[in-house]
Formats: sequence, C-alpha cells, structure tokens
Amino acid sequence: MNIIGLNLFHADTSACLVVDGKVLAAAEEERFSRIKHYSGFPLESFKYCLKEGGLELNQIDIISTNFNRRHNLLEKLTYASKHLKNLNIYKRLYDWTKRGSFKNAIEDNFGQKFKGKIDFVPHHFAHIASSFFTSKFTDCIGLSIDGTGDFSSLEIFSCRGSSIELLEKVNYPHSLGILYQSITQFLGFRKYGDEYKIMGMAALGEPTYLDEFNTLLKFDPPYNFELNQNYFALSTLTGYSFEGSEPYFPNLYNDKMYELFGISKNENKKINLDKAKNIAASLQSYLETIVIKIIKNLDLEYDFKNLCLSGGVIFNSVLNGKISEIFSNKKIFLHHNAGDAGGAIGAALYSLSKENNSLNKLSISAYLGPSYSQEYILEYLKKSNFFTKVNFKVISSSEEMIQIAAEKIKIENIIAWFQSSMEWGPRALGNRSFLADPSLIDIKDKINLKIKLREEFRPFAPSVLEEDANDYFEIRDNVDYSNMTYVVNAKKVTKEYLPGIVHNDGTSRIQTVNSSQNPLYHNLLKKFKEKTGHGVILNTSFNINEPIVESPENAINTFCKTNLKSMFIENILVTK
Repeated sequence: MNIIGLNLFHADTSACLVVDGKVLAAAEEERFSRIKHYSGFPLESFKYCLKEGGLELNQIDIISTNFNRRHNLLEKLTYASKHLKNLNIYKRLYDWTKRGSFKNAIEDNFGQKFKGKIDFVPHHFAHIASSFFTSKFTDCIGLSIDGTGDFSSLEIFSCRGSSIELLEKVNYPHSLGILYQSITQFLGFRKYGDEYKIMGMAALGEPTYLDEFNTLLKFDPPYNFELNQNYFALSTLTGYSFEGSEPYFPNLYNDKMYELFGISKNENKKINLDKAKNIAASLQSYLETIVIKIIKNLDLEYDFKNLCLSGGVIFNSVLNGKISEIFSNKKIFLHHNAGDAGGAIGAALYSLSKENNSLNKLSISAYLGPSYSQEYILEYLKKSNFFTKVNFKVISSSEEMIQIAAEKIKIENIIAWFQSSMEWGPRALGNRSFLADPSLIDIKDKINLKIKLREEFRPFAPSVLEEDANDYFEIRDNVDYSNMTYVVNAKKVTKEYLPGIVHNDGTSRIQTVNSSQNPLYHNLLKKFKEKTGHGVILNTSFNINEPIVESPENAINTFCKTNLKSMFIENILVTK
C-alpha cells in the first residue's frame, strides 16, 4: 500500500511517503521554496516523495492529511455563535469547510484526477500517531500540545496496539502554544516561528513575573486551563492565515498586556533587554509548571509506564529535559519532528493503522530528505565557478575526507558540511551543518555575530559520540538523545573545556551519534577525538536567516556569503 501524508493548511507544510508500512521519504516545503515556515501547497515535497518511491500520482492508494474539518465541529459552531458580531468568524468557518476540497488542489497541481482515497485525520491524532507508531511502545499515554489544530490546543490519548483513543482535550482559544507565541510577539520577535529564541533567552533571566502569568492563564486541574481573554486579541479572529507563501499572524495580544507587565507601549520596539529576559524566564518556568502538573495528574489517574509527546510546544527542548528528569522512572518518546510538519507522517501512519489492525512499530530515520550524486555536484560547480569564485577538488575516499575535515575543524575552527540525505525536521543532525570546535571560548560569538548573523544570546548544540555522552553530560536512560530534543546539564569537565556548547544556565541540547544512525558523522567525531581528545563537535544548522540548505546550489550560495574557508559537499572539498 502506498500512502502520501501531507501537512496542509498549517505552517511548515510537508509531505511524506509510506510504502508497505515503511517511511521512505519526507521533506518540508520550506527547504525547496526557501521561505521559512512555508504554508502553501507542498508541491515540491510531494514530487520528491513520488520520485524517491519511483511512483506516479495514480499509484498512490491514500492521501492523508493532518486536519479534519468535522473534528470538534460542535465546539467550533458554539464558539462562532458567541462572536456573531465579528464577520471574520464566518470567513474562518468558511476556511474550515473549504479545506475539504483540497483534492481539487492536488489535481490542479498535478494536472490529473486522483482516484485514490482521501483521509482526513484530526490534527492531534496525527501528532500523537507520529510519536506512538514510531516508538517501541505497545501502549502508552499520549500528550499532544500546540497552538491550535482542529480547534484543540491539547489532547490526551490512550494508545494501545494500533488504536489511539481520545481521553481529554482543551479547546481554542485556550492554549499554551498561543500564550508562548503571544509573549514572543510582545517581546518584539517575529509574529510566528521565533518561540525557540524566547526559550534560549529564558536562561539569561529570572522568573520574576510569575504573578503576571498567573493572571494570563489559570490552571484548572487535572488537565484544563484558560487564557484570560482580557489580555488577548483572539475572540476577534483578526485574520491569521496559512494560505499564502508564509503564515500570517497579527498580534495575538492587546494593549492591556503592556499594563500587566508595567511597560510603556511607546518603549523601544524591542522591550528593554533585562525586562525581556525576565519575562522570557517567567514564561518558560510557567509553561514547565503547567505541563508537569498535567503529566503528574495523568500519572495519578492512569499510572502509565510509557509517555509519548508531540505537538509544536514539544519542540521546547528545555521543557522536555525537565520532563525526562522529573519522570525518570517512565519511558518517554517524542518524534524528532514533533510540530505540524511531522503531522504528515502521523497522518499517513494513522491511515495505515485503520487499514492494518496489526500495524508493526516503525523505527524511522531522521534522514529522509533528498540526496545528490557527486556527478551532479561537480557539474553544478563547473558551471557556476565563474560566478562563485571557489576552488574544488574530489577527495579519493571517505576516510581521507574525514581526516582532512577533522584537521580543518581544529585549524580553521569552523567548516560547512553537506552530506547524503537531508534531515527531516527543524534541526541539522550532521548532514546539513556548520561544524565547529567547541573548546574555543569565543566560538559562540564568532558564529552568532559573524556567520549566522543572529542574536548573541542564542546557544549552540553539541554532537557527541554516543559511547562518550555520559562523560560530558548528565544523561538518563529513559529517553533517546539522538535528535536534539532534550536539554541536559553539562558536567564540570564540559563547562571547563568545551564552553562553546554550554548555555548560560550550564545546559546543552545534545545529539548523540552512533555508527548505525549516521556512520560518516560518527567517524568524523571519532577522528576529531583522536586529534583533540574529545569526541564532541559544535553542530549548528547550515543556513543564514533562511531555511536549512537543501541542495548543492543552496549550500554553495550560502557558503559564499560566509567568511568560512572550507566546505565538504559529499567527497568534494570546496575552498575559497
């Protein structure tokens, strides 16, 4: 059976391909469009999946998508009835119903009829399916938390075998994700997609505004919470949209937010940095408190052994680290692409589970995107060399390339690294990366200010040999650290000798690497250890205020914008 899963009508649109129960390909449209959080139809991702599977559209049995316009329909209509004065509510309801015709969008983009089945999977069902069906668990409690999807912001599930049953939910407009996004906007960052910056900033402040957050959101045990609508502009539905090339969001807060935090509306566009740090720290602390209370109450009610997490809020790796620490007696799993994009895989697997009641657990790779041959890369380099002014040579073997790359990281401090299949998800995991020596005390400033051109408070993550991870970090055996989804405490030796990958609060968001997951990257870490004494490399995404590079063309163009001297693109060394 051939299934295409789509994330559609949300940010970060994406596509995946599942063939006979195996995930063969997945990609986010932003990597092709070069527009962050792209929200249009994922045509290029869809085409890539078909190409990777050697399939045509007429060979696809099911197209699944991670929304269902009928899910929570009563709640949608009830909410609409309370806001009849606002004409935008009717547009919103029209948008919800219009989504059911997306078969036309598929046929318009491909120029042919689709004769297979269309499956509409409720948003949070897709979220939790992406986690549960790729875990090793036969049963678990599933917790999905995001801004909103199909009119819910949080849904709790009982997952057994191939069955996912809804237990509890919290409906729009009450949302932990919206709270986090609203404060991100309030602090002067982008209206969508900058929440991770607030997470990083939080480590620099103190949680001095907890009373204010208690005013903004009230927790109603065991699982419910309510946003105080006096401070938000949600009931007016002021026109957020996922139908253009990028998601559009207005301000989700109103002017009373300034009064609450004792800030003049006329202050600088970005609020005083000290205030911003403390508000960020308070938000992060408050989020952790609420989510941990919910999980504790779930444990009291269901006495679970296994927990699957998903949803955009679960991209918060600091939160995940706290959960794994507090619930160290539980096995915890989250899909490495927990947000809306990952819902494409969740939708496909949920559809498969309905067709196959004995669905086996899938262990999926993080490397599901496009790859390019050496011949293709060389042809492009030869054609573009007049414009790029780079030098390049083919290295005879992977062993020699690893040797040279490790030496260049040691000598040049930073290299660009482009290898094999592109990562699936928001994080570079050693195939589309800038790699640097973490022992240098000024390496963070050098990358932030001179290469990535981003805020100086942003932290960097380490890749570490799996076999050495416990030497450098306080890790636990109840979670998987291979996908940069958890923050852990760095040990004293790491803080002292590898300052480049330790954040202000003494933590690191780690990626463990073993020989089966990514043998080439594992060998590079081993070689770097031979030269430096530590099998740890600073790993940050290969991009500059853009989506992570997808193609050799993207890589070369971005490389030429930096002051880096060396890039390894497959077995080709490119230098300036």
